This record gives sequence, structure tokens and C-alpha cells, in this order.
Amino acid sequence: MIGWNALEVLAMKSGNADASVNAIPPVAKAVCQLRFVVGTDWENLQTHLERHFAEHGFTEVTVKAIRGTPATRLDLDDPWCTGRSIRCAPPPARSPRCCEPGRHRAQ
Repeated sequence: MIGWNALEVLAMKSGNADASVNAIPPVAKAVCQLRFVVGTDWENLQTHLERHFAEHGFTEVTVKAIRGTPATRLDLDDPWCTGRSIRCAPPPARSPRCCEPGRHRAQ
């Protein structure tokens, strides 16, 4: 089984669409979500991202980590992973209920 970290951009904002000008907006904002695997140093995410941006020349970028929680992982032998928890059984043997012409509700 393979897992990886994924950064999702949930929302972005820059400039003013109602009063646009022919210039690069001075401020932009993005709200992102990091989905990560067990072993990711998520508690130091803010530091890691700010360092990454600075190393690539984006020294004006600030990062705010609002909240987080540890990643979880099931043991690969867990029934939820192996499919043993799913039981396929035939439907119960019952006679079908038919509606008589003109009747719309089963009684």
C-alpha cells in the first residue's frame, strides 16, 4: 500500500475583481489543507513551509498553521484493510409485495 502527502488549495483571494487595475496585487491569500501520512512532521509544518518558500526566493510569504491532528493508519492485517469485514450474503428469501391496480400503498 502506498501513501503520500497532498496539499489541497481550498480557497484563494487576490486583487479586487470589482475594481481591477493593470498591476500585480500587493497581497494574496490562500487557504490550504495538508493531508498527510504517518511519519510527517506536521507539528513543525509552519517552520518547514516558511523555510521552503524562503529557499525559493519567497521571503515575504507568511504561513499560519491553524490546527492539526496526527495522521492515523490501520495495521495492514486489520479486517478493514483485507476486506474480511465485508460480508456478502444473499438477500433474505421473502415473497415480493405487489400492488393491485389502483392501489398505491402496500398494506
